[in-house]
Amino acid sequence: MTEHLSANGPAMEPANLSVLIKRSPLDAIKSAIVAKLEPLLVGVNVKSHPGKLDISDVMAKAVVSAPGLAIGWNRIRYTRMPSNEYVSVVSWLAYIVVEDYADVTNKRRVSRETVAHAIGDQLLEILHSVNESQWVAGMGMVETDPAPELKPVFTLNAYAEGAAYYALSWDQHLPRRGDPIGAPLDPETGSGLPPEIAAILRAAEPEAAS
Repeated sequence: MTEHLSANGPAMEPANLSVLIKRSPLDAIKSAIVAKLEPLLVGVNVKSHPGKLDISDVMAKAVVSAPGLAIGWNRIRYTRMPSNEYVSVVSWLAYIVVEDYADVTNKRRVSRETVAHAIGDQLLEILHSVNESQWVAGMGMVETDPAPELKPVFTLNAYAEGAAYYALSWDQHLPRRGDPIGAPLDPETGSGLPPEIAAILRAAEPEAAS
């Protein structure tokens, strides 16, 4: 297994492009994020974007139709841990595309700002959940510094055309290089979770009645 990059670690071995592609977890994680969010955001179109999101494409509705989420990433950086290991941290982006909404159930018209906040608030709640935000086995917890952030990115021209656009960003450690990607997580047992996270969840569970 290839461990975290470390200044004092073993010498790196040569790897051909096929091996490097197989090691990259981004596509698998993006697919896992979409698969997780779709059933949790009923009625919202959730799509994966192949690369850095271009707001002009989002505004042209070439990415996802309203109400929708387009999942992509903005940057990847390395950070050094107290153990002197280096880990990859991805800055993920979820672009929220909304329009005014006709709430048939309550017979009222809902503003696009309220719709965006409703979607963003649910996504923030998902990111706050250790279980729900572990998209694949070995995924790090969502960073709290910087904390996930929701902000508007639309222009007045776009708003005048009846739409609004928001971006929700968060940082998260990638699984360790060499670890299997995409293993299913068992919410009951914590199987597939990193050992330290599974231990936290077990410790938080109430003791079974004797």
